[in-house]
Amino acid sequence: MFDRVLLPLRGSVPGLMALALLAAVVFNALAFDQGQMLSLVQGDAAYARNFIHAVVHDARHVAGFPCH
Repeated sequence: MFDRVLLPLRGSVPGLMALALLAAVVFNALAFDQGQMLSLVQGDAAYARNFIHAVVHDARHVAGFPCH
């Protein structure tokens, strides 16, 4: 009985894990990023430019996260 229910979920587990990882990265960018994500590519200039923060600034306030 249960094999009929669980069998379709076997193929979707990697997809669900990828979706959860993507959601965690987006949440981190929205809630906490102050230049850290792009500092791997841009170096110290990422902290001064704060590109991701500028893009998600209004969404951050709507979601209730203070940023300044």
